[in-house]
Amino acid sequence: VALFVGDDAALQEGALAAALQLLATIGVHPVLIGNGRNSGYVPASLGLRTLARDLAQQTHAELAASGAHTLLVLTPGDAYTFRQLHPDRLALPLPEQVEVVEVVTVLANALVEGRLALRQREGDSAVAYLDPSHAPRSQRDPAAARLLLEAATGAPLRELFWSGERGQTSGATSLQYTQAALAERLA
Repeated sequence: VALFVGDDAALQEGALAAALQLLATIGVHPVLIGNGRNSGYVPASLGLRTLARDLAQQTHAELAASGAHTLLVLTPGDAYTFRQLHPDRLALPLPEQVEVVEVVTVLANALVEGRLALRQREGDSAVAYLDPSHAPRSQRDPAAARLLLEAATGAPLRELFWSGERGQTSGATSLQYTQAALAERLA
């Protein structure tokens, strides 16, 4: 098992440490690949195809060297990039034996199977989950994050109108690197 630690993980302080702690709790100890490298999504989106291919090829080489058959990703954007953008726009498919899985899905499955227990946080009367960018097109299970959120808060989950199957990407994903204030407003 390998875990892609791209530049998105570097933007969210503590996300990697939390993911690794939760994965270790269920007996998953991935090899880390990517080390802050962009997945190729941003340069591909900006028309920098050669740079995007170079970044993707570096990550594919690390994955091959790891010998992993499962590639864990922390974000729906990375899932979309490895499942769709690399093969479709960069002509760089992953080997057939490699499955791309979001960490959230692994953790939700462990919760359902009783291999993970979350301590409930006190004080939330109700919570809502905002689907991240790429969620609608990343082939993700929209229930996984919601299941974890309910288990962690113990509060009833309320659905926002523009969520789940109605969710749309805001267009802010690449802009977070070049126009952070605009990306925040779009999101």
